[in-house]
Amino acid sequence: MPLVDVGILYQALTSQVAAGQRVSLEIGQEDEGASLAVQFEILERTDPNTGIAQQGQVWGPFASSNETLLELRTPISNVFIEAAIWVELGDGTFQQFGAPTEIQASQLTISAKQILVHQASSDTVRRQTVSLIADEAGCQTVQSISIKEATLAVAWPGARIHPWTPYVAEPPTALPEIDFMRRRLRRIFTAFRSHSRGKLVRLAAKIEHSRITKDARCVALLDKLVTDQILTMFDAGKFYALDPDRMGELLGVDYQSLQQQRFTAQSDAYLANVLAPAGS
Repeated sequence: MPLVDVGILYQALTSQVAAGQRVSLEIGQEDEGASLAVQFEILERTDPNTGIAQQGQVWGPFASSNETLLELRTPISNVFIEAAIWVELGDGTFQQFGAPTEIQASQLTISAKQILVHQASSDTVRRQTVSLIADEAGCQTVQSISIKEATLAVAWPGARIHPWTPYVAEPPTALPEIDFMRRRLRRIFTAFRSHSRGKLVRLAAKIEHSRITKDARCVALLDKLVTDQILTMFDAGKFYALDPDRMGELLGVDYQSLQQQRFTAQSDAYLANVLAPAGS
């Protein structure tokens, strides 16, 4: 599926969902090359008994590549991208972001004068984040940013200009291996979705997929998070639940700070411990 078609399909799906439904788009890097995986999902209304947004119809994953541009011209929410691609947003005048949304791309263009960031769903009680990270960005046309019941975090070279300055997230410098583990820790945690009752939950298969775990270091990290009861499994191993209080206790960082790349000495020490050879 060429990326040029993905934006058209996302727009078509969002225009057809029923009340209480949301469309989720995920694009991940399959390897270090140009191979991508694209998946669309309908998120149903939250189950009042479990507090979990029920999974509706799923399309994909479809194979794709970074050879074409991904264009999203309409309001977006529940978009999760971690891939070396070019993403272009906006219709030239306005762009609306619903939280949660996570875009980490090689190139990002926002063609809009005004931006609105808001909470995507009223059935989540935890304040969510729109995170925009890029190696290169063209966002000079943006004149004003409005935030409503959500947070915004951006990171790209030259981001400290009006009106982006208050939202710039710059993680403290770290050794390359710690920096890698920071990205994987953040990727694991931000994969969780906030549901009613404030519960952070994700399908185990989503967390354990190679697009998130990447290699043996990340598998060891996931194992430690489970051992330390920061993550717990339930429903016969079908889901992981994230305990924000336990995360804060052991990593010294809360969920919202992690979304904004605000790592701490305590979180870095935790990651260094994961990397340390057994018995050292």
